[in-house]
Amino acid sequence: MFRWQGFFFFFLKTPPFFFSILFFFLPVFSDADCDRTVATAPDFYPSPEGPGVDAMAPAEWMGESPTHSVPATALGEGKLVPPPADLVNYPDRNPVPSQTHWNIPSISEDVAREALKEYVNNKCCYSSTPAKEMVFSELTPLNTYRYRLETFTESRSTDWAQEPYTGQIVDGPAFGPSPPIWYIEVPVPPMFQDTVKKVPVPHTALVQGCTNCSALGKIACSKCTATGRIQCWVCNGRGFTIGDQRCSRCSGNGLSRCDNCSGQGSKCCKICSGRGQILCYTQLTVTWKTNVFEYIGDNHVGFPLEKLSVVTGQKVFSDEQFQRHTIEWIPVTQAHYEWDGKPYSYFIYGNENIVYTEDYPGAMTDTEYDGEGPSAPPEELLDPVAGYEGTPADGGKNLPPPPDRVKKLSEDDPRPSSPEYRIPKVTEDVAREALREFAASKCCYSSTPAREMSFHELKPLTTYRYRLETFTETRSSGWAFEPYAGPGCIPFEICGPWAILLAHGNLHTVYLHLKKKKNHCNSNKKQLLTKIICFQTCHKCKGKGRIKCSNCHGRGKVRCTMCHGDGKRGNGDRCMTCSGTGKRRCSSCFGHGYKTCDVCQGKKQLLHFIQLTVIWKDNIFEHVPDRQPGFPVTLFSKVQGENIFQDANFLVYPIVGFPEPEICEASKKAIDEHFAQFSTLSRILEQRQTIELIPLTEIHYDYKGYTYSYFVFGAENQVHAPTYPGKCCGCTVL
Repeated sequence: MFRWQGFFFFFLKTPPFFFSILFFFLPVFSDADCDRTVATAPDFYPSPEGPGVDAMAPAEWMGESPTHSVPATALGEGKLVPPPADLVNYPDRNPVPSQTHWNIPSISEDVAREALKEYVNNKCCYSSTPAKEMVFSELTPLNTYRYRLETFTESRSTDWAQEPYTGQIVDGPAFGPSPPIWYIEVPVPPMFQDTVKKVPVPHTALVQGCTNCSALGKIACSKCTATGRIQCWVCNGRGFTIGDQRCSRCSGNGLSRCDNCSGQGSKCCKICSGRGQILCYTQLTVTWKTNVFEYIGDNHVGFPLEKLSVVTGQKVFSDEQFQRHTIEWIPVTQAHYEWDGKPYSYFIYGNENIVYTEDYPGAMTDTEYDGEGPSAPPEELLDPVAGYEGTPADGGKNLPPPPDRVKKLSEDDPRPSSPEYRIPKVTEDVAREALREFAASKCCYSSTPAREMSFHELKPLTTYRYRLETFTETRSSGWAFEPYAGPGCIPFEICGPWAILLAHGNLHTVYLHLKKKKNHCNSNKKQLLTKIICFQTCHKCKGKGRIKCSNCHGRGKVRCTMCHGDGKRGNGDRCMTCSGTGKRRCSSCFGHGYKTCDVCQGKKQLLHFIQLTVIWKDNIFEHVPDRQPGFPVTLFSKVQGENIFQDANFLVYPIVGFPEPEICEASKKAIDEHFAQFSTLSRILEQRQTIELIPLTEIHYDYKGYTYSYFVFGAENQVHAPTYPGKCCGCTVL
């Protein structure tokens, strides 16, 4: 129990909430670190090279100690062991020490002024003139408390550890029973200093065979699968290079020595260091930790409390026995002053006299330019326009077409006829020439197989590519502005967004352009509506035509970078760049302190109008059936085919009766998707669907007694040969 006589003076000076905190946290850590946490033992999974670098002997080999139990956990997983009851019965507390007299010094005006001047000198763009010329009106002390409770705890846990066995003495159960965990003597570090120590538990060691290498001391090399040889990377395992010359690296056998195991086929085990045995023992981990609780009184004066965590105060109370708790009185003073006829204030806090302020007037000395306005004009300044209600200030509102502009299919529209086509064939001469050109385009491919191969079979395959193109028109409106120096409002007749006629060109010309460029044909046009809305004052410069320079904050001068604002160089000589003033002319505004407004270009007014954006876009849907194994469908996008069917109309019908049912399904799916996607927010001008027959031939041939194959595809007779035998290195076939 505390002796209340020693706290008589403490009761008189301390707020009541500190006593509630004090009595609440005293018993919190009396049973500290007594929670039992048992880690679950993972299963033991062998691998081609054993359990791995961090592998541990199976837990069932370890057994249990008669005086304490260690869980069957893997390496590094421990069990917290609670202290016995006789170690948690703390003796009576010592008498409370006498307390320091609570004498808090006050801040004088000279100290407050010097602190503000030092604060300003650390800012690159702050003027020290207000700090020098200000007149103090009041210094209000707002001192606060910081209470800290520190509880120094010790926790112990055990887990299994291992190391290579090199013949050292084994301290096992034969030397006696292992002592209880909390009676093992471990040197205690200085109080309130976090420390972790690991020591072996006496009489718990035993020697076991290494589970990683099965007590052999070596493990099989995974790169060469214990053969000591790997495939030669120069000849790719064939034994010969370009021109059928014998490979000099592997001497023609296609195999070279494994660089991972130096040709031995095995490597030294990292767990047992090649000795085949490991020493397992119980490891005790002792953790000393300082658990800290802090509380800072809030005076509710607008000062952020998080800034008090980095300063020091005056210690007015301290008690250290089994725990340590202190009370610091942190000086905080709010200084009220006047400068240039306006009131300001700032805070000085901590023994270091650090300054916190939000309204220092020296950051902006030119009061004429009070900062920039918003980047976009406020929407409340823009009057609504009939037919364009809800148009945002930054643009981008989509305008759906009226119902009379949406086209629909009619039963009287002509339907597409069934296509007629023939499957092209590739001759042996064409197939051989295509393979020779393919080999010649590769830097490390030999053309010998292409010349000497004998064809076994040329198998033509039927492949179709369906394409649907939907040419759409989309219109959107948004407010825009430009510099204006003319008269006021000039009214004109307003027309709807879809009543404005804009020529998009011949659709067939657009499709032809698409075919040549091989990408979407997107055209944008922006047209000013036939009414000038009104002119407004520039929202950025607020009608002044110029804005304050952000580099010098309107002063026209910045801190000299050569002398860092001191006016003198490192040797004490006057700085020649700023002539000893510490300031130089701002290069951004050329010393004027302001720049011409980039929005109104100095004209002070803006013409606001609604801008119509019209976008014509060709939306494409493609589908190629994937029915040939071994051939990537993505390669078809690089080649052309024979156009066997084409149908163009403002809306097309799905294809019916085509021999390939998947093409008919793709046509119906594409038309439904495009109509649902584009008919509501856009206007469909025309659609076109085509079917291309892409030649694809699978060729099988023999070379040196082996059978290979490759593909010839497209009207350009492109080749895909992943198994070409003339490769002499590890090049990737695209």
